Amino acid sequence: MLIKKLHQYITKEFLSSFCFGLIVFSSLLVLDRVLNLFDLFIAYKVNLITIFKLFFFLLPNILVITIPMAVLFGILIAHCRLSVDNEIIALKALGLSYTTLFIPTIILVFNISILMLFFNHIITPLSHTKFKSLFKSAIINNSYIDLNDKKNIKLGHYTLYADSVDKKKKLCIESIFTIKLLLIG
Repeated sequence: MLIKKLHQYITKEFLSSFCFGLIVFSSLLVLDRVLNLFDLFIAYKVNLITIFKLFFFLLPNILVITIPMAVLFGILIAHCRLSVDNEIIALKALGLSYTTLFIPTIILVFNISILMLFFNHIITPLSHTKFKSLFKSAIINNSYIDLNDKKNIKLGHYTLYADSVDKKKKLCIESIFTIKLLLIG
């Protein structure tokens, strides 16, 4: 009965630290990606549903990085807390071995590792492929340059001139010329 309660206590300590670490690390990595998606929303006028889909497809790539960091964080915090509160010394005085103390952590980490194998080899590649195709279609469908035949387009100090443009593909251009305007004075 004592061992069961001890394992529940260690599991609770590990899971609380793991969840906290996962939220913090994921939030930090998500912030960078959210700014890129916000730029896509502003610059290319991509609708919000597509932005949310892109964000959803990015999450597995972020979790691949943050879950191992959260596991390490959870192990360190849970066992440091046991050590600081002198609970490890008390349990050793009761005659329990280190193996008994670490069994719940080993089982949890093994289960997380098995889930991460599945996640890394099946879910993440699928989401990355869907992200790339959705991102490409969002950029192509929401291009903000109006390309027409024999028309000059000014982009800052550059002027583009397209001899002919395929209207169906939007990006298939023949005979494009780039002219850089130099300002003297």
